[in-house]
Amino acid sequence: MRYIVVCLLFANVLYFLYLFFNPAPVQEEQARELLDSGLMLLSEFDAMSVEQARGLSDAERLCSIASGFADMDQANDFLEQSRATGFAATLVLTGNEAAPHFRVYLAPATSAAEGAAALEQLDQRLAEEDLDLELALIRRGPLANAVTMGTYPDEASARVVQSSVFALGYTPLLEEIPRSDGEVQVWLRPSDSGRINDAQWLDLSAESPELTRSENLCETIAQASQFP
Repeated sequence: MRYIVVCLLFANVLYFLYLFFNPAPVQEEQARELLDSGLMLLSEFDAMSVEQARGLSDAERLCSIASGFADMDQANDFLEQSRATGFAATLVLTGNEAAPHFRVYLAPATSAAEGAAALEQLDQRLAEEDLDLELALIRRGPLANAVTMGTYPDEASARVVQSSVFALGYTPLLEEIPRSDGEVQVWLRPSDSGRINDAQWLDLSAESPELTRSENLCETIAQASQFP
């Protein structure tokens, strides 16, 4: 019996020594690569969004602002010229909206000479009827070469003049002129959404060197009154 106990004890010691000097290999779990799910750090996303927004502002939403117009006719003339050249252009009144004025005029003639002849003829007819109206020939804008019979602060006064001239055999028209307590501006940009360069501006303002140019985001146009 004693020999059996000794043998078992000796066998346990041998097994312990075997485990001590021959440890079982530990299986290491290999790290798995992260799935390409498009995730990024919040700071990275914010930085990318800012850069994209800056790119859109510079390339797509930056307008050139032309100002310094003497009147609405000059602004309209510049507007039409800009559109004919291929620019996207919008007429903007800054400041607070004011009551409109009303202009009485004859349809534009086909040339300045014909317009001047129409003015002289109308002036003679008014003199014959003893009517005193302030006649002028519109030189620029969509109504270039039209004879105007004045601009009036309210529609009723303009209608009276319109009726008087109509009685002479003419067909005078009425135009509502929007107004504000600010200046008239034209917002424009090239059709490719880039900026107006210096050469393009010099071409546009060749006949009106007194105009000035500045730049701003086009989205702020919505904060002002616009007229096509």
